[in-house]
Amino acid sequence: SFFSPSSVIIDYTPSSTLAFVVDRGLFDRGILEQAKNKGVDVHLGEKVCRVNSYEDFVEIESGNEDCRKKVRAKVVVLATGINYQLPRSLGLGVPADFMQGTQTEVEVEGLSGTEIYVGKRISPGAFAWALPLGNGWARLGILAESKGVFHLKGFLKERFAGRIKQESPTIFQKRIACGAAKRSVRNRILTVGEAAGQVKTTTGGGIFYGLLCSEIAVRILQESFSKKDLSERQLVRYDRLWKSKLGKELRMGIWMRKIMKRLTD
Repeated sequence: SFFSPSSVIIDYTPSSTLAFVVDRGLFDRGILEQAKNKGVDVHLGEKVCRVNSYEDFVEIESGNEDCRKKVRAKVVVLATGINYQLPRSLGLGVPADFMQGTQTEVEVEGLSGTEIYVGKRISPGAFAWALPLGNGWARLGILAESKGVFHLKGFLKERFAGRIKQESPTIFQKRIACGAAKRSVRNRILTVGEAAGQVKTTTGGGIFYGLLCSEIAVRILQESFSKKDLSERQLVRYDRLWKSKLGKELRMGIWMRKIMKRLTD
């Protein structure tokens, strides 16, 4: 159900499934197990402090506190998410803009289906959501340019007063990349996922775009290994390919959000 600022409700029932709600922890563990089954050597509990790029190899410095462990590799793929410390240190680009995703999980009365809310009072230029999880629990959240916690509390008070069992629910917030990074490759290094800005500029979702661009990265790396050329000149094809595939959608999403921000309720 879609709720307008004037409380007009539009109900829509699709003929087929449009989206899935993902348990991100379970999803990530599943990806990890698949990687292990493919022979990936996984190092948990280690922080990568630095990545140094040389002509013939890259060197990764990692560890718990001292970062004394050094590993050499032919190429490095950075999938650091919203943490841009490593990409910045390597001269790689970061997204031009960011949104705030803010949500909470609570027990809610009277929520039978997914609800989407729009309006300047609730979330200027974006939207809010109420998503049933089963057994009376739901995710309530908003996408906003700033003041995410403030807007979420206002949304809960205005739309769900008296329906939430928790008096002081825990609120989670994270930055969300909005727009492609200018550079996603360097000599023997490339970035994927949110590190490269591969996130839907309309909804803030990143799993599908990240997996799609990972397939492009794998294809270019395979070609690069076969040519024995992992230079930036060769890897830049990855940057061009994923941006040619998603660039129009990313720009369109930013354009639509700007229009929504200008609209009155």
